[in-house]
Amino acid sequence: MRSSPPTDATGKLQAVWKVKEQLRLLLRINSLADAPAAKEDLKVLVDAAGRPETNKLYRPCGIAADPAGARRKRTSYPPRPPTTTNTDTSGVNEALRHQPSTKS
Repeated sequence: MRSSPPTDATGKLQAVWKVKEQLRLLLRINSLADAPAAKEDLKVLVDAAGRPETNKLYRPCGIAADPAGARRKRTSYPPRPPTTTNTDTSGVNEALRHQPSTKS
């Protein structure tokens, strides 16, 4: 681990610091075989820290981060507006020619 954080009376900062360092270690792992053990260590440290900020850093596989299910996969999309490929503006030009002049 890196150097320790400033001393705090409650130990919360130390716990959060350990979570941060474990997350860094987990992200640097090159072997998939070593990842489950490092992830379990992260879970233990997150539980020990007991902070909402650290709880967001760990979630078991298959469980949504949002317990209310607000981040559901969208199954349908609104229809797209029709695209026009007609670039013929002759009717517009003709209408502009027949407008009365506003010049004095």
